[in-house]
Amino acid sequence: MQARCCHTRSVNAHTEWVQRGKQISKLVPGVRIVLHTLCGNPGIEREAEKYGVHVVVGKVGSRNLKEVVDDLFRDDERARAA
Repeated sequence: MQARCCHTRSVNAHTEWVQRGKQISKLVPGVRIVLHTLCGNPGIEREAEKYGVHVVVGKVGSRNLKEVVDDLFRDDERARAA
């Protein structure tokens, strides 16, 4: 059975966007990619990780996008300070 998101689009429908993460990672090594999607679910998160997406943030019922980006910047600052 194929995973479905909240508005019946399949995980495969997101694959094109997720694959862009792989392309971006090749062009800009080390870039942190955040996928902001209406349908953040474990299936999409697993697929996104395969293609270089660091964080998937659902637009409904999940962490705030700003919080996620702020966390990524804090992580980068800690890494530079270490």
